[in-house]
Amino acid sequence: MASIEKREPDQFRVKIRLKGTSLTETFESREAAGAWAAERGAKIPASTVQNISANSTRQP
Repeated sequence: MASIEKREPDQFRVKIRLKGTSLTETFESREAAGAWAAERGAKIPASTVQNISANSTRQP
């Protein structure tokens, strides 16, 4: 799951956390941050996401 947070003026930090692993990157625009998050998110294998969902203890 990716999240984008505004840092200083003209800085946006993206955090992607999945199964104990995290990736972070800082960008000068929200658009660039969103594009990076989408690109990285697409590279995560679907089977990994399914395994995490199956092991989730959260209730809908």
